[in-house]
Amino acid sequence: MRRFTDLVFAVGATRSTSRKTGLLAEYVSEAPPEDVAHALSVLLGRRTRRMVSTRLLRTWAAEESGVPDWMMAACHDHAGDLAETLALLVPDSSPIEAPDRPSPSLDTVMRRYVLAPEMQSPRTARSRLVEAWGTLDRRERFVLHKLIGGAFRIGVARGLVVAALARVAGVEPATIAQRLSGSPPLDGPGVARLLDGSRDPAADAGRPHPLALATPLDVHLDADQLESPACVGSMLGPRGDWIIEPKWDGIRGQLVRRDGTVALWSRHDEPVGPSFPEITSAARRLGNDVVLDGEILAIDGDDPLPFTVLQRRLGSRPSEPTLFGGLEVAFVAFDLLELDGEDLRERPLHERRALLDQVLRGIDRSEAIRAGDVLPVDDWEAAATIRDQSRARGVEGLMVKRRDSVYRGGRIRGDWWKWKVAPYTVDLVVTAATLGHGRRAALHSDYTLAAWSGGAGGNPRELVTVARAYSGLTDVEVEALDRRIRSSTVERRGPVRIVDPTIVLEIRFDGVQRSSRHRGGLALRFPRIARTRLDKSPENADHLHLIESLIPSRA
Repeated sequence: MRRFTDLVFAVGATRSTSRKTGLLAEYVSEAPPEDVAHALSVLLGRRTRRMVSTRLLRTWAAEESGVPDWMMAACHDHAGDLAETLALLVPDSSPIEAPDRPSPSLDTVMRRYVLAPEMQSPRTARSRLVEAWGTLDRRERFVLHKLIGGAFRIGVARGLVVAALARVAGVEPATIAQRLSGSPPLDGPGVARLLDGSRDPAADAGRPHPLALATPLDVHLDADQLESPACVGSMLGPRGDWIIEPKWDGIRGQLVRRDGTVALWSRHDEPVGPSFPEITSAARRLGNDVVLDGEILAIDGDDPLPFTVLQRRLGSRPSEPTLFGGLEVAFVAFDLLELDGEDLRERPLHERRALLDQVLRGIDRSEAIRAGDVLPVDDWEAAATIRDQSRARGVEGLMVKRRDSVYRGGRIRGDWWKWKVAPYTVDLVVTAATLGHGRRAALHSDYTLAAWSGGAGGNPRELVTVARAYSGLTDVEVEALDRRIRSSTVERRGPVRIVDPTIVLEIRFDGVQRSSRHRGGLALRFPRIARTRLDKSPENADHLHLIESLIPSRA
C-alpha cells in the first residue's frame, strides 16, 4: 500500500508527462503482479461497486474521532475533499509515514477493506474501517478513502498508462491499446498476458480494436471561422482529399463477428449487446466475419431519432426486441476494420469504405445493420450548407475524414475532424455554487443555474433550476467568480453556498430533454460556460419556455 500511495502522491505532484510515465513504468516493473492488477484497474477508470456510502463513511469518522457533525462539515467545506478530510481527522496509531513501519499490500487492502463482501454490512464495514484507520498512515488512509469512493482521479490519462505499459513490455503503445481493448480481466495472470502478449482465445474472439477518434475543428478555428466555408477549406485543403459523412447522435461502438462469436461494444469498452439484441442477431446473419465501426441509433424508418430516445435502451436486458415498446434501432456502419480474418486497418479509408459497401450490399433495410451515408458534396460551400441543416436532419454536424487515412486508435489529429453544428446558447442565473475538486478544491467552481418561469396569466415569476455547469472558465475567471459567490452568499450547506441571484452566465449546450432531475423539468446536454455576462442583469436572463422550444419534436 505504501508503494501505491507513493505513486499517487508523486504523480499528483508533477505536470511532466515523461515523469508521470516513468513513475508508472517503475511501479509496474517493481510491484507484485496482484498489486499492479488493482492499480491498473484504478488508473484505467474501471469503477468498483461502492460498498460504503459517503454518508456512512463521514458519520463513522465523526463518531470515531469525536468530532461533531457541524465541525466535520466545516472541515470538509474548508478542505474541499472528503477523502482528505477523513484521513486527517480519524484517530490512528501512525499519523506520520515511517519507512520501517509494516504496510499491507495494495492487494490486501483492496480485498479486505474495499471489495470484501463484509463491506456491504454497516456493522462489519465499520469494524473493518476502524481496523484500517489504525493500520494505515494518513497518506495511505487518503488513498483508501478514494478507493472506497470508486472515483479515483489523480491526473493520469489512459494514454499515459498505455505508454508506461508499453515501455515495460518493450512494444509500441498501439500494441498495448489493442491488448486492453474489450476490458480484459486485470488480475495477476491478466497483467502477465498484457505485458508478454500471450493470448486468451476465449476473450480474443470478441475483442474490439482501439477506436479511432476525431478532433473537433474548433481546436484550430474560432466560432466565426467555423461558420466560414473559406476558412474551413483553407485549413483542410482540397475538398477531394476528404470523405464527408453525417455526425450521428447515437452511441459510438464496434460490432464484432469473429470465429462464431458476436459482440457489440460501446466506445468505453463496455459490452452493450444485451441491450440491442436485434443488432447482434443481424450480425449472425451476415455472410462474412467482420469488425465494423459505427454508431448505434434509434431510428424511425430511415430517420434518426434523438439520443435521448436511445438512452431508454441502455442497461436493458429483455430477451426479445418487441419488449422495447416498438423502438427501432440500427447499427450504422461507417468503417470496416476486419473482413474474414484480414486486418484492414492499414489500408486507406476509401478502400475500406468500398469493401464495406460490398459487404453490406443487398442487406434489407429492415435489418438492424446498414451502411452509413457518404455525403455527395462538391465543395466546402455545399458542405457548410448541409452542416447548417444538421438539426433538421437529426444529426450533430459533419465528420470530415481524409480519404487516404489508415485506421489508428486514439485521437490522431489531422485524419478525422468533427465539424459540429454551432451549439445552443442561453443566459442563466447562478443560484448556488459548490466547491470544486483538485486544484479548484478551495474555489466555488460548480454552478447551479436557473431560468425564469411563470410571469404570464397572473403566475408569479420565479427562477427554477435547469442545469449545473463547471467547465469553460479559466482559473482567473473562476477566482473572480468565487469572490462574487462568497460576497453574495445568503446560506451555506456544507460545500454549497446559496447566493443572491445576481450573476448571469452564458451557457452553451448541445441539446435539451425533459427530466425530473431539476425543478425546471429540463436537462441540458453537455452544458458548459461560454462567458460571464457582466453586461446583463438577472432580470433579463432567459425564460424556461425558450429552452423548452428547443426540445426535438420526436424526443
